[in-house]
Amino acid sequence: MAHHDQKNYMFFKNLQQIARQAEMLHSMDPNMLDQILQKGHDWADDHITVAKENMDQVFDFFMNEIKKHSHSQDSHEMIRGEFVTFEGKVIDFENFTQLNEKKKLKWHDSDAPDAEGRFRDLGIKDLATWLIKTRKGDMRKITGSLNQQIAFNKNDDPKYAKKMEKVREEVKKQLKKK
Repeated sequence: MAHHDQKNYMFFKNLQQIARQAEMLHSMDPNMLDQILQKGHDWADDHITVAKENMDQVFDFFMNEIKKHSHSQDSHEMIRGEFVTFEGKVIDFENFTQLNEKKKLKWHDSDAPDAEGRFRDLGIKDLATWLIKTRKGDMRKITGSLNQQIAFNKNDDPKYAKKMEKVREEVKKQLKKK
Protein backbone atom coordinates (compact mmCIF):
# COMPACT_ATOMS: atom_id res chain seq x y z
CA MET A 1 0.00 0.00 0.00
CA ALA A 2 1.77 3.14 -1.21
CA HIS A 3 1.07 6.35 0.69
CA HIS A 4 3.71 8.61 -0.82
CA ASP A 5 0.97 10.70 -2.45
CA GLN A 6 -0.26 11.87 0.96
CA LYS A 7 1.43 14.86 2.55
CA ASN A 8 1.63 12.92 5.82
CA TYR A 9 2.97 9.72 4.29
CA MET A 10 5.16 9.03 7.35
CA PHE A 11 1.99 8.75 9.43
CA PHE A 12 1.00 5.79 7.27
CA LYS A 13 4.49 4.27 7.23
CA ASN A 14 4.67 4.48 11.03
CA LEU A 15 1.19 2.99 11.31
CA GLN A 16 2.24 0.09 9.08
CA GLN A 17 5.32 -0.54 11.21
CA ILE A 18 3.30 -0.44 14.44
CA ALA A 19 0.81 -2.94 12.98
CA ARG A 20 3.59 -5.22 11.70
CA GLN A 21 5.49 -5.24 15.00
CA ALA A 22 2.31 -5.65 17.06
CA GLU A 23 1.27 -8.61 14.91
CA MET A 24 4.71 -10.20 15.33
CA LEU A 25 4.64 -9.78 19.12
CA HIS A 26 1.04 -10.97 19.27
CA SER A 27 1.93 -14.17 17.41
CA MET A 28 4.79 -15.04 19.81
CA ASP A 29 4.36 -17.51 22.67
CA PRO A 30 2.72 -15.53 25.52
CA ASN A 31 4.35 -17.75 28.17
CA MET A 32 7.80 -17.01 26.74
CA LEU A 33 7.12 -13.26 26.65
CA ASP A 34 5.74 -13.36 30.20
CA GLN A 35 8.86 -15.15 31.46
CA ILE A 36 11.05 -12.49 29.85
CA LEU A 37 8.97 -9.69 31.37
CA GLN A 38 9.23 -11.29 34.82
CA LYS A 39 13.04 -11.16 34.66
CA GLY A 40 13.10 -7.45 35.48
CA HIS A 41 11.87 -6.20 32.12
CA ASP A 42 8.57 -4.73 33.28
CA TRP A 43 9.63 -1.52 31.52
CA ALA A 44 8.47 -3.25 28.30
CA ASP A 45 5.00 -3.71 29.82
CA ASP A 46 4.99 0.00 30.71
CA HIS A 47 5.98 0.98 27.17
CA ILE A 48 3.22 -1.17 25.64
CA THR A 49 0.70 0.44 28.00
CA VAL A 50 1.82 3.94 27.05
CA ALA A 51 1.80 3.02 23.34
CA LYS A 52 -1.74 1.68 23.70
CA GLU A 53 -2.84 4.86 25.47
CA ASN A 54 -1.33 6.93 22.66
CA MET A 55 -2.95 4.75 20.00
CA ASP A 56 -6.30 5.01 21.83
CA GLN A 57 -6.06 8.80 21.73
CA VAL A 58 -5.23 8.91 18.01
CA PHE A 59 -7.91 6.33 17.20
CA ASP A 60 -10.57 8.11 19.28
CA PHE A 61 -9.63 11.42 17.65
CA PHE A 62 -10.15 10.01 14.15
CA MET A 63 -13.38 8.21 15.13
CA ASN A 64 -14.75 11.45 16.62
CA GLU A 65 -13.73 13.42 13.54
CA ILE A 66 -15.38 10.88 11.27
CA LYS A 67 -18.55 10.87 13.38
CA LYS A 68 -18.56 14.66 13.47
CA HIS A 69 -18.31 14.89 9.70
CA SER A 70 -20.41 11.83 8.90
CA HIS A 71 -23.46 14.02 8.46
CA SER A 72 -21.94 15.80 5.47
CA GLN A 73 -22.60 14.31 2.04
CA ASP A 74 -18.88 14.04 1.14
CA SER A 75 -17.83 12.08 4.19
CA HIS A 76 -20.97 9.95 4.09
CA GLU A 77 -20.08 8.95 0.53
CA MET A 78 -16.52 8.20 1.68
CA ILE A 79 -17.66 5.95 4.54
CA ARG A 80 -20.62 4.20 2.91
CA GLY A 81 -19.58 0.87 1.49
CA GLU A 82 -16.15 0.96 3.16
CA PHE A 83 -15.17 -2.31 4.81
CA VAL A 84 -12.54 -3.06 7.42
CA THR A 85 -11.13 -6.24 8.87
CA PHE A 86 -11.72 -6.37 12.59
CA GLU A 87 -10.65 -9.38 14.65
CA GLY A 88 -10.54 -11.54 11.54
CA LYS A 89 -13.98 -10.51 10.26
CA VAL A 90 -14.74 -8.19 7.37
CA ILE A 91 -17.40 -5.72 8.45
CA ASP A 92 -18.70 -2.38 7.25
CA PHE A 93 -17.27 0.75 8.79
CA GLU A 94 -20.38 1.70 10.74
CA ASN A 95 -20.53 -1.68 12.49
CA PHE A 96 -16.80 -1.38 13.18
CA THR A 97 -17.27 1.89 15.06
CA GLN A 98 -20.06 0.29 17.12
CA LEU A 99 -17.90 -2.76 17.95
CA ASN A 100 -15.01 -0.53 18.95
CA GLU A 101 -17.27 1.35 21.39
CA LYS A 102 -18.00 -1.98 23.14
CA LYS A 103 -14.27 -2.56 23.61
CA LYS A 104 -13.68 0.64 25.59
CA LEU A 105 -11.78 0.41 28.86
CA LYS A 106 -13.65 -1.02 31.80
CA TRP A 107 -12.67 -0.55 35.42
CA HIS A 108 -11.28 -3.67 37.14
CA ASP A 109 -11.08 -3.99 40.90
CA SER A 110 -7.95 -5.71 42.15
CA ASP A 111 -7.51 -8.09 45.03
CA ALA A 112 -5.37 -5.46 46.79
CA PRO A 113 -6.76 -3.54 49.78
CA ASP A 114 -9.11 -0.68 48.94
CA ALA A 115 -7.18 2.54 48.43
CA GLU A 116 -9.77 4.62 50.31
CA GLY A 117 -8.63 7.82 48.60
CA ARG A 118 -4.91 7.20 49.04
CA PHE A 119 -4.16 7.66 45.32
CA ARG A 120 -5.41 11.25 45.64
CA ASP A 121 -4.40 12.05 49.19
CA LEU A 122 -0.90 10.64 49.56
CA GLY A 123 2.19 12.28 48.16
CA ILE A 124 4.24 10.56 45.47
CA LYS A 125 6.76 8.85 47.80
CA ASP A 126 4.15 7.77 50.36
CA LEU A 127 1.84 6.40 47.68
CA ALA A 128 4.73 4.48 46.09
CA THR A 129 5.59 2.98 49.48
CA TRP A 130 1.94 2.07 50.14
CA LEU A 131 1.60 0.42 46.71
CA ILE A 132 4.78 -1.61 47.22
CA LYS A 133 3.55 -2.76 50.63
CA THR A 134 -0.04 -3.61 49.62
CA ARG A 135 1.00 -5.32 46.37
CA LYS A 136 3.92 -7.13 48.00
CA GLY A 137 6.44 -5.52 45.65
CA ASP A 138 4.78 -7.07 42.58
CA MET A 139 5.62 -4.52 39.87
CA ARG A 140 3.00 -5.93 37.50
CA LYS A 141 0.21 -5.37 40.04
CA ILE A 142 1.54 -1.92 40.91
CA THR A 143 1.86 -0.97 37.24
CA GLY A 144 -1.65 -2.30 36.55
CA SER A 145 -3.10 -0.17 39.35
CA LEU A 146 -1.28 2.95 38.20
CA ASN A 147 -2.00 2.39 34.51
CA GLN A 148 -5.70 2.06 35.28
CA GLN A 149 -5.61 5.34 37.23
CA ILE A 150 -3.80 7.02 34.32
CA ALA A 151 -6.11 5.62 31.64
CA PHE A 152 -9.30 6.62 33.42
CA ASN A 153 -8.12 10.10 34.40
CA LYS A 154 -5.86 11.31 31.56
CA ASN A 155 -8.59 13.33 29.86
CA ASP A 156 -10.57 14.64 32.84
CA ASP A 157 -7.68 15.20 35.24
CA PRO A 158 -4.32 15.24 33.41
CA LYS A 159 -2.53 16.57 36.50
CA TYR A 160 -3.64 13.53 38.49
CA ALA A 161 -2.62 11.19 35.65
CA LYS A 162 0.82 12.85 35.59
CA LYS A 163 1.10 12.28 39.34
CA MET A 164 0.43 8.56 38.77
CA GLU A 165 3.25 8.47 36.20
CA LYS A 166 5.57 10.05 38.77
CA VAL A 167 4.45 7.48 41.35
CA ARG A 168 5.34 4.70 38.89
CA GLU A 169 8.84 6.16 38.55
CA GLU A 170 9.15 6.44 42.33
CA VAL A 171 8.08 2.81 42.76
CA LYS A 172 10.81 1.76 40.33
CA LYS A 173 13.29 3.87 42.24
CA GLN A 174 12.28 2.36 45.59
CA LEU A 175 12.42 -1.16 44.14
CA LYS A 176 15.70 -0.29 42.42
CA LYS A 177 14.33 -1.10 38.95
CA LYS A 178 15.50 0.51 35.73
